[in-house]
Amino acid sequence: RESVDALQRSEAQKKVAQNQRKLDRSELEVRYDKEIGSFKSQILRLRGELSEMRSRSEEELRRVNIQWEARVDELEGALAESQSSRRTSLSVDCDCQTDEEWEKVR
Repeated sequence: RESVDALQRSEAQKKVAQNQRKLDRSELEVRYDKEIGSFKSQILRLRGELSEMRSRSEEELRRVNIQWEARVDELEGALAESQSSRRTSLSVDCDCQTDEEWEKVR
């Protein structure tokens, strides 16, 4: 009778140990699933931020490019005006006979 009880206790202990391993494994799977889910959501969030930064960078580059183009246009206009004034001044200078005439033109 004692050996039957000991055998039953042994079987019960094996079953308990087996169930505990299953439980431990399930808890481990749940923990890993949570970690994996967390990593995936972080990756998605970071990809979104990166995409947003790229868009913002492209937007800023376009804005700066427009500003530089406007500045170049402004400088080219000023250059053309200066060259025109120079030509006009030099042609007038050639027409002036005296320094007094030149001073009046300037």
